[in-house]
Amino acid sequence: MSMLIQLEEKNVYFDNRMLIIEGDIMKGRDVLKLPFDDELEM
Repeated sequence: MSMLIQLEEKNVYFDNRMLIIEGDIMKGRDVLKLPFDDELEM
C-alpha cells in the first residue's frame, strides 16, 4: 500500500501509456513498467 502513496505524476507517462515505478519505491529496487489502456486515461 505504501507504494501507491509514493506514486507521483512523474510516474505516469500518458504519451507511452506506461506507469513506471522506479526502484526507490519498489522493495526489490527494480524498475517496474506497467502498460495501461484508455480506461485509466479518463
